[in-house]
Amino acid sequence: MLAPSFLFGMMLALKKLYKDKAMRAEAYQRHLMFFNTQACWGGGIAISMEEARAKALAEGRVDEVIDTTMINNTKVGLMGPLAGIGDAIDSGTV
Repeated sequence: MLAPSFLFGMMLALKKLYKDKAMRAEAYQRHLMFFNTQACWGGGIAISMEEARAKALAEGRVDEVIDTTMINNTKVGLMGPLAGIGDAIDSGTV
């Protein structure tokens, strides 16, 4: 539902983190999975996990690489709580 807009917001950061086109495409696919909350909430958490993953891969620390399912599960797990906060703040301030 809102995954394309979420991905669009993360594209510049993902381009900076993943220089390899195949890894970048994998990250794009990862963030095109179902996402049903406001696209502006939760991006910071997901991008920080992507940054830690990219840094560990670039430095060859394979044992410290964050699993892709962990990134998706964290994002999906925060959809409900972030939607409640986002709705209250975005709608309440308008």
